[in-house]
Amino acid sequence: MRSAVPWLVLVSAAAILFLYGHDRAGAEFERAREMWLAGEYRPAVRAYEKIRRHYPDSRHAAEALWEIASIYYSHHYDLTEARERLEELLALYPASPRVNDTLLRLAEIHEAGEADLATAVNYWSLALDRQLPPEDRREILYKRGRALLKLEQLDESERDLRAAAGDASDHLSQQAHVCLGTIAQIRGDHQEAVRIFEKTRELGRCGECLLQCRLSMIESFEYTGELDKAIEIAGVLDKTGYPKAVELIVRLRQKRDFYADNK
Repeated sequence: MRSAVPWLVLVSAAAILFLYGHDRAGAEFERAREMWLAGEYRPAVRAYEKIRRHYPDSRHAAEALWEIASIYYSHHYDLTEARERLEELLALYPASPRVNDTLLRLAEIHEAGEADLATAVNYWSLALDRQLPPEDRREILYKRGRALLKLEQLDESERDLRAAAGDASDHLSQQAHVCLGTIAQIRGDHQEAVRIFEKTRELGRCGECLLQCRLSMIESFEYTGELDKAIEIAGVLDKTGYPKAVELIVRLRQKRDFYADNK
């Protein structure tokens, strides 16, 4: 009967080597992070690259790829390099805790400058297929819905935006409602658009959202010929200090007077 001792020796040796490699990877990872925090970005990238190559089975390998991508994204502003490292992370470490962050960062990169909104939508969809906190899901639904609106996929956009808005009355809900009003305008349903914008104004105090609502309501009232209502809202804009309010009021009054004179 063969002795089990040699096998035990081999197993023990393998375990020791694994733990040694893990400890080395962890130590080198901490040194790389210290370089990054000190602003030594290029040396940090080289140190993280070394971890990725020498310890590919370590839990630090996926984190090293994430850190490299983050340096390229946040400090070198090199979206191509960041994207390639993130794609590598997804391909090599699909079970990594960094996968959710990676999908969202890839969506941001493809959304930047509206370079590739369709691919951004795909990454947001992959993220939504995973376990996410409710608030994270709402934000991703809003971003995907907004991108789908720009892609003129109105039904899909409306579905996401309504889910993002929900029954909440926070800033995200207000932003989603602004987009929903825009969808109604695109469809030519200006009464529905005005109803949505009116509701949006009641949801919060976001200055940008309120401005967009008022400008969009003026556009809808002008389209339906309700120029007095449009002028009234333009007057509110003037009181808020909107720089083009006076010019807008003058144009609307001229248009109203023109129609009155030509009845």
